[in-house]
Amino acid sequence: MEEGFLVFVNQGLKGPGNHRAPCRAMIGDLNGTGCLSPSACDPFSIRVMNGLKSNRYGSATRVLIVGSLLLAPTGGAFAQRGSLSGKISDAATGAPIPHAPVRAYLHGRSVAAGASSEGDGGYTIDNLPPGRYAVCVPAGETYRPVVVPAVEVRADNTARVDLRARQSLVIDGDSWVQAYPSFAQSFAATGLGLTVAQIKAFGSQRRVTLQVLDGEGPTERPLGPPRTTEPVGGEGTASVCWAGGEVTTIPGRVYTLKMSAAEGQMWVPGVAGRGDVYPLGMAWFDGSARPHSDLGLLLCEDSDDLRTDYALAGSRRDHRAISAGQTFVALSRCITFASAQLAGVGAAPSHVRFSIHEGGPGGPQLGPSKAVAPGPDAAVVWGPQEVPVEPGGVYYLHIESYSGGEFLINYQRDAYAQGQAFFDGRADPTRDLSAFVGGEISDEDFARLHAHPQRLEPVVLVNPSFEEGADGWQREGQTGAVVGCDEGIVPAWGSAMFGWTSLDKGEGSRTTIYQQVEATPGRTYCFSGSVFTDHRGGRSSDVKVRLIVLPAGGTAVRDLAHLTSSQWYATEGQWRRGSVEFKAAAASITVGFELEQRWSLPASQLYVDGAQLERIGDR
Repeated sequence: MEEGFLVFVNQGLKGPGNHRAPCRAMIGDLNGTGCLSPSACDPFSIRVMNGLKSNRYGSATRVLIVGSLLLAPTGGAFAQRGSLSGKISDAATGAPIPHAPVRAYLHGRSVAAGASSEGDGGYTIDNLPPGRYAVCVPAGETYRPVVVPAVEVRADNTARVDLRARQSLVIDGDSWVQAYPSFAQSFAATGLGLTVAQIKAFGSQRRVTLQVLDGEGPTERPLGPPRTTEPVGGEGTASVCWAGGEVTTIPGRVYTLKMSAAEGQMWVPGVAGRGDVYPLGMAWFDGSARPHSDLGLLLCEDSDDLRTDYALAGSRRDHRAISAGQTFVALSRCITFASAQLAGVGAAPSHVRFSIHEGGPGGPQLGPSKAVAPGPDAAVVWGPQEVPVEPGGVYYLHIESYSGGEFLINYQRDAYAQGQAFFDGRADPTRDLSAFVGGEISDEDFARLHAHPQRLEPVVLVNPSFEEGADGWQREGQTGAVVGCDEGIVPAWGSAMFGWTSLDKGEGSRTTIYQQVEATPGRTYCFSGSVFTDHRGGRSSDVKVRLIVLPAGGTAVRDLAHLTSSQWYATEGQWRRGSVEFKAAAASITVGFELEQRWSLPASQLYVDGAQLERIGDR
């Protein structure tokens, strides 16, 4: 029999502008059933009691769950629990992100613990049962969802996880221009597919259709389906979304986003007041090239380990239902995140459950369901391999009320060609849910994301992202280990990485990890990987990482006479991609990473992840 426990939800107080104030929340597990009502849990009885009525600023809700299998622990039971804390920030600027919801689900269980980030971006989730958790931050107006599939929480300890929200391109549209019917902006892709575009507009509100073009300029051929915004103007913003496979891009290649008001109407976009602020692209005003201007624009792409299986932005249309769902074609190898825009209505359910199924409604459920309160940022997260899928397969996102009460779910009109919405079990081919589904990037997509421009073929490495511990790797040096989330640092790929954090120690620490690989003598190769360093005190060069190669093979990884290496990387708190090219001199070569900490600083962090080897063309 599993232990049940008290559930406390502090939803926070809404102040001016309807912003939710910082809060903390602790929510218990329901024996893995995900049940929150008697009708959903027969023969087990669960009763929801105690509510605090809302005041004029918002509401705070306290919920106690009691049942025949849910016994609130007493005495020292809470002393055996752990905590999760960290900071949510913009990955590019480091700026804190306040009032962002954070949710953590114990692997195999259905109910989340949650919190909201404070003004400095910090958050804390207390009283967590020990175990492995999946953690997420839903997408915001200016960033992609943040998903960490595996975090270890230990009893009487606090696990630190710093969550960095990303976008690919941000151009501040702080000025305006003469009105025209259409505008365009070129950009260099950094990912496998465009997933979000946000524009800014002044003046009268217009619906604006966004179309990606395959090349530079407004006359190139269309790439993927168009998307039309809700009416935007008055210095406001509007966003559209695509699934990761709808607008497929090649990293480094230039594309154009064309923006046209409906029926040839004139409209006024935001432009960068400082002129040409984006060196990799330029603007067009009604077909006229403006190389010294850039349009105000935000883009998100599939450029990290979260692959976008399905995505549609919100609209002004809602449907009332007890259950809803959406079919989609998977791109990832396992689903780890889902969200939808929901709202309560009447006797609304306190919670809904999200689940993933094969094929469509009635198909086999994959992994556990996950519960969340209905709201505009209703989001759930699964752990690694809880919901395995096959890229290219058809799957179904199911959202259902626990209590049988109705809720509102946002939708778009027939915007996604590879699936359709369902309401209370009935198909509606004219609608698609405003929702997001994403998961772990497949090995094939990882190779495409980091492919060398002259790639011939990838070369298989053993355990390149340390998901199987240290299997396949040798080492010289005693510092470092394969870890998951460590001292706030989240792996760049998957749920593991190699490295260490030292606090006031570690002077002279130096470790090389490497593996030997078969090669073709005389052929050219590129070895690449993700590297991370940070420090407090000292200089950035006091903690550094480089990629190393022995073109003739062997294990003399510190013999400079036979070593080829990349530069030393000191990335200042960012994951960066490093690489080294070389010509194989033997039928066996050696590739690896060297991590070096020169001094004992107040804090030193060095990590590596995501190794990749490719054979490339001769130059």
